[in-house]
Amino acid sequence: MDALFSFVVLVLLIAVIWLLIDESLRQRLYRLARNKVSPKLANQYQLAFQDIFKDKHDQSVETLLEALEPSTQSLDLYLNLASLLREKGEFAQSLRIHEQLCSSAQLSEFESQRVHLELACDYWSAGLLGRAESELNALLERGKLTSAIRQQALSALLDIKQDFSEWLAAIDIADQLTAAKFAQEPDRWRLMQAQFCCELALEAQAAKDWPLMRQRLSDALRYDPECARARFIEVFQHIDEADTRSAIIALDDAVKRRPELAVLSLDLYVQCLHDPEAFNQKLMSLVEAKLSVSLLLEATHLLQKQGGSDAQLVRLWQHAVVELNALTAWRPILELALDEHRLELNHLVSASMQALKSDAYWLCENCGHKTQEHHWRCTTCRHWDSLKPSC
Repeated sequence: MDALFSFVVLVLLIAVIWLLIDESLRQRLYRLARNKVSPKLANQYQLAFQDIFKDKHDQSVETLLEALEPSTQSLDLYLNLASLLREKGEFAQSLRIHEQLCSSAQLSEFESQRVHLELACDYWSAGLLGRAESELNALLERGKLTSAIRQQALSALLDIKQDFSEWLAAIDIADQLTAAKFAQEPDRWRLMQAQFCCELALEAQAAKDWPLMRQRLSDALRYDPECARARFIEVFQHIDEADTRSAIIALDDAVKRRPELAVLSLDLYVQCLHDPEAFNQKLMSLVEAKLSVSLLLEATHLLQKQGGSDAQLVRLWQHAVVELNALTAWRPILELALDEHRLELNHLVSASMQALKSDAYWLCENCGHKTQEHHWRCTTCRHWDSLKPSC
């Protein structure tokens, strides 16, 4: 049995490496495996590892399942193989392995919990969210769950609730995950709960249920006092109610707490500050607090649109030349034009803005995804409030 186990581990290791190398190395690796593995053992168990190399997953998985009974010794082997198949999109084969493991009476309670969690992940990866949810709920109802399994199951269930936009249920699950309910600093779960409340606030706003909307925003700030999104939603509501004074107060508070999001506030300030001079002063204060490429481009556009003076334009770009790495190539000629207030300054600014457009993006701090538009949730890794402007 030990020899068989070692053989299968070797086959799987070769299969993983096989996916990562070029064709010439594959041929050398195949010859090495064929020469090193005992032909007698291979014939005895009919483990045709060449089927794995040729992507004949049906035959190879069938052979493995017949040759090796589920046991404590072989469990990790099964789970690793199923994980490999799932990553390659072979969901049917991964499901078959986990389902056979679930039917085994040889596994301990802890091992059975691991298998059922992986089975739920198979359903989830295959897009069968309803079945994944049922499997996770059944797992969570079992007694004596280890803390690690419980944490993973709740986390997976939370992702499913978000995919279904079941925000109240998501809040309840995150409440079971957080260990910082009464801590001064929110953990990642409470930060997510704040975003769930913002989603509920938007639903209430769409239904014109203003008291409920305000309650949801209050809940969001209770979970995360620094939640900028809640304050931006509040600003939109104040503007709809023609309460520009309250809108400016909420907007100032949001930008003070999260100055990197100042570019999102510019159009809102335009709607609230009807005096061009007051707006231009606010604009310069935002730029000097936290400048980004996106903010520079939008600020320059609005300054020109609002009739800002040449002195204000020079002040803006003098600050940008010092602060932004993206202007390094333009720095010598811009510094010269700015210092001497040359007539060609406007042409240089226009040319610089055109060149900077490709550098004006939002970057997800979690996965590195770049996008031209801001989203409160990354469209790639699905993390909340992880986008920051380029600088």
